[in-house]
Amino acid sequence: MGVYGGYNSEGIWDEDTYSPKRFFAFYDEASMKEIVSQVFKLESFKTVPLEGMELDFQGMILRKE
Repeated sequence: MGVYGGYNSEGIWDEDTYSPKRFFAFYDEASMKEIVSQVFKLESFKTVPLEGMELDFQGMILRKE
């Protein structure tokens, strides 16, 4: 699974150009690990910083228990 994260935030993005505006959820590494570990066994987690962005990319290998 791969998602963007790096900080904790949930909600409608006010600057969204789409209508209706979309809901986004971002989580820091510790929060994401905790969330996915409730359902999956976390086999691997890698954070990739994104140059020039506040976000990073979080790549995970998960196993259904």
